[in-house]
Amino acid sequence: MTVQRTLETAKGKLQFVPPKTKTSKRTISLPPSVIEALKKHRIQQMQHKLRLGPMYEDQGLVFPSETGTPFNPDNLDRYFKPVLKKAGLPDIRFHDLRHTHATLLIKRGEDIKMVSERLGHSDVAFTIRVYHHVMPKVEHEAMLRFNDVLVGKKRTGEQSGSKAGILGSVN
Repeated sequence: MTVQRTLETAKGKLQFVPPKTKTSKRTISLPPSVIEALKKHRIQQMQHKLRLGPMYEDQGLVFPSETGTPFNPDNLDRYFKPVLKKAGLPDIRFHDLRHTHATLLIKRGEDIKMVSERLGHSDVAFTIRVYHHVMPKVEHEAMLRFNDVLVGKKRTGEQSGSKAGILGSVN
């Protein structure tokens, strides 16, 4: 996915503008499950476009309004909240999806610099400040993984090594 522009409201009108910072303009990889969902969405979008005919203004958007134009952010909750409810998910803001994405990556032990780049932050320190509440658990899990290395504990799919661990046996 490539972030090339953002949508903002200026003087009551929606307009596309360049991202705020140099690092905001970026390309990030998407998992296969998301790519598959986007392909299905695109098929539905094309069927909708055919039904509307000339009333549909195709602007090449992934998530346009019903008529193909940019989706007004002020109306987002009207569509987003019922989707959450139908899926049995808690009531959150749309922007919270971004925070959830980052938090899940950090909790899984992903590199904070990579997470920062995915979010388009210009400074890793900013990402750390925003997500510092997740860090103690990640640090603890890293310590446990390091302990596994020290004592020679094998993880699933790992090559076999010394049973005594990296330090050998201690007498």
